[in-house]
Amino acid sequence: VAYTSFESSSTGNWVVTDASRNVDGFTGRQSFVLNSTNNISYTNSSSNLDFLVSYWSKTGPVNIGGATVVSSKTGIARNGWTYYEHKVRTSGSNIILTATSANVLDELRLYPANAQMETYAYVPLLGTSTKCDVTNSIANYIYDSFGRLVMVKDGDGNVLKTVEYNYKN
Repeated sequence: VAYTSFESSSTGNWVVTDASRNVDGFTGRQSFVLNSTNNISYTNSSSNLDFLVSYWSKTGPVNIGGATVVSSKTGIARNGWTYYEHKVRTSGSNIILTATSANVLDELRLYPANAQMETYAYVPLLGTSTKCDVTNSIANYIYDSFGRLVMVKDGDGNVLKTVEYNYKN
């Protein structure tokens, strides 16, 4: 299993060859620009296992090497981002994501094809900033200047929940 939303230097079992981040994120505040001078890989030692590689992209699908792409699908599009999912069969070598031109990625996941994955991004000392559930529905958590949760919005910016704080005198 590997996951990153590119919010920090932690890459969640992915090997990312470039530490720079793009300030335009779909989930959270940051994303990654995959291009011809860098790549993202996952160290794999298993053969003949099926995994799902999924991500949100502003600029189309990525190239996947080191594994056989069994199937690919393009999912929903939101706010200029499109969801992509590839079922891959491992061959015992690393899974490598590349792009020939600038490809902006966010919410990159790798997990067994027969599993489900739910991911979260956090703001240190504050809490959850984004949740992406098993159906790839996005929830963004908004906090006030006191660090209290005040609103939850979906991936389209629609308000799902508001929280109001009142003090008793």
